[in-house]
Amino acid sequence: MTNYINCNSCGYNRTATIKNRNKKLSELTESDWEVVELKNPYGAFRYKMAGDVVTCCGALATTEDADRFRTEMKLEYQDRVEFAQISRLVDGNILVEDVVIETFNAKEK
Repeated sequence: MTNYINCNSCGYNRTATIKNRNKKLSELTESDWEVVELKNPYGAFRYKMAGDVVTCCGALATTEDADRFRTEMKLEYQDRVEFAQISRLVDGNILVEDVVIETFNAKEK
């Protein structure tokens, strides 16, 4: 069993996985859990490809991760992406950056 907590605005992410599945839930101790936490990420990303039903999202741990996301969306996927955004928590406010402004649908017209 794995428990996920993910903030699509700031990128905070926490994953807790039970390492010992042979115990009952009431018998689990701290040592039976593997916890991975991204406490102070660069931000979060969201994008949707043309024709897809789902929006993909996740955390960006570092500035380098954000730069790589921007580059991939602009150079490799711009002709197929409906939208791509990065959001960050800066001084108590959520800032949203549109990575791909020109959409796939606009190119079709």
